[in-house]
Amino acid sequence: MKNKRKKFISLCLAGAAFFGMSLLIGCSSSEKRRAEQQIVTPDKQKRFSEQLKKNLVEKYSLISSSTKEKVLAKTISNLANSTVGYSELNSVTVFIVGTDQQFIVPGLGNEIFISRGLLGSLKYENELAFVLATQLALLHEKVPAAALANLQGQEFGETLISLPTATPPLRRHDYLERDWFEPGGFYDFGLSAYMKAEREAVILCHNAKYDPRGAVTFTQRVEFDELGKILPEQEDRLNQARDEVAKLSPLRDPIVKSSGFDTLLKGFQTKKAKKK
Repeated sequence: MKNKRKKFISLCLAGAAFFGMSLLIGCSSSEKRRAEQQIVTPDKQKRFSEQLKKNLVEKYSLISSSTKEKVLAKTISNLANSTVGYSELNSVTVFIVGTDQQFIVPGLGNEIFISRGLLGSLKYENELAFVLATQLALLHEKVPAAALANLQGQEFGETLISLPTATPPLRRHDYLERDWFEPGGFYDFGLSAYMKAEREAVILCHNAKYDPRGAVTFTQRVEFDELGKILPEQEDRLNQARDEVAKLSPLRDPIVKSSGFDTLLKGFQTKKAKKK
């Protein structure tokens, strides 16, 4: 009887030791993850965010239109509020930059920059939802902040966080000022980061009642200019979009075209037509 009791006590002690070790490892891993997420402090991130915005505006200028901004804000709200974990992004501001170059990128804060040229290339509202959802996915995963930490780490000779950049930064001190879309530039987030964001965007669109096939039509038709240098191959993105859409059930009563969508695109499409 005593032997059985001793064996039982030994097993309990061993179990408690294992549980304690598991907690210690778990806490250590959680602390490491939190440390990685806080590599860029809020104050520093805000300062760099303002600097990046200032530089983008100086190069391309901003197009101010309360009507267009409301349409973009509504789409952001629909997407962010449709999926658990994204509601904190429902106040993201979308800025329209005045260039015919086609691109859309996230900022370092709660902002997205979309070009006049890209807006003018959209045909359907679900395509707008898809490109905005992709940026929300990048912000949700804190990809821009991680990219900043990575570039700062390379600048100071430290490995703070590892991103699959194609090459080292072209310039170590002006990555927020220029060459954003070059290999090794600020927006070279890595192929896997962009693929993951577009995959998540299809789900966000579906959850928000936007036909996710917009991911297919957009990816098939639109080729990015400078941004295309650092994106995955168009064929890879297209195949992924088709695969992800095929996994989803058909939507009932999807959002086809809201009243503000034509207003959003009208001026840009007209300007583009006149330029030809």
